[in-house]
This record gives sequence, structure tokens and C-alpha cells, in this order.
Amino acid sequence: MKVVYIAGPFRGQDAYAIHCNVHKAGALTARVIGARDDAEFAVLCPHTMNAHFDGLACDDYFLRSTLEMMRRCDAVLMVPGWRASKGAMAERDEAIKLGIPVFEDLGDLIEWGEGTTA
Repeated sequence: MKVVYIAGPFRGQDAYAIHCNVHKAGALTARVIGARDDAEFAVLCPHTMNAHFDGLACDDYFLRSTLEMMRRCDAVLMVPGWRASKGAMAERDEAIKLGIPVFEDLGDLIEWGEGTTA
């Protein structure tokens, strides 16, 4: 099974904007999980993992820890609107630097997954 990291905006101007960003990332996660009956991907979505931990640590901790999680994944899938997020841009740049495939389209991710072995 390949591990896919979901990258996109988390922070926002207010609690509602953050909620919307978490929801978008979670919805994309659900699409990845439900994309195939044989569940070829395990999905790591830092948005849903960290949604209720705001204030427990500084932003730098969350940025460093999610970047470390991304480094251990097999592929990255970008949430629409990712270009508005400095954190998502950094995750994408790091993935490219490390040779981790980055996708903006679920169909391309699925096609890639079909062409790789677990």
C-alpha cells in the first residue's frame, strides 16, 4: 500500500476559514480512500489529524512535524487552492526536492498508483 500525504492550506483569517480548509482536505482524503475498491492508498491528512490542537504548540512545531510526515510518504496530493498556502508550497517544494511524486489531480494519482508496486 502506498502512503499519500494531503497538502493544502490549514490556517485562515478566522476559525471558520480554518474549518473550511480542514473540511476541504478531509473531503479530498475521503475521495482518495473511496476512489478504488481495493483501497490501494493509505492517506495521511495532517489537517484532520491536527484540527483540534491549535494552541498546543507554536506554528513552527506543526509546520516542522507535518513536513517530516510528508517526507515519509510515497506521494503528495495537493488540495485545490494550495498555492495560497506558504506551508503547502513548502511541502510541495520539499517533495519535489526529494523525488516524491506530487499530484494535483486524483485521477493522476490513481493512475500512478496502478503503475507502481506496493
